[in-house]
Amino acid sequence: MDGPALPTGGGENEAGTVGQQAQQEAAAAAVEEQRVEQDLVSALERLPLRNPMSIASLLNPAEEEETAHAELTDAEIIKLVEDPYGEEEGAAEAEEEVEKHSKTEKLASLSLSIALLDLSQESHRIAHRTLRQVQADLRCASTTQATLDSWLK
Repeated sequence: MDGPALPTGGGENEAGTVGQQAQQEAAAAAVEEQRVEQDLVSALERLPLRNPMSIASLLNPAEEEETAHAELTDAEIIKLVEDPYGEEEGAAEAEEEVEKHSKTEKLASLSLSIALLDLSQESHRIAHRTLRQVQADLRCASTTQATLDSWLK
């Protein structure tokens, strides 16, 4: 039968050859990286700079070293997944809750504000009109929640 050839006992040799090739490629990459770094150093030395940055700082910034390779433990990863915003933000959200006032309280506050205005002054008359408009809008506002069907009709 003519079919695909099955490997015969030479698998260990092939694995050794692949490993050697990978090592050679890694060594070649390291040599190339060193050559590029030397080229950069020589180019920087030729530039008329007063306070040049070191090539090591250019290629590997300290900030990158601190944050790019942070390793988390399993427990830290689980904690991040379970509580992605952390405890601090949860506490901040609890503090940010705004007290809801009833419609009656809002109308009473508007009435009191309107009563305090001096209508002999132009700016107070403008504020009076605005507050009366807000008061009317609040009284006429629908207290039923709109449904999707009402928007589609």
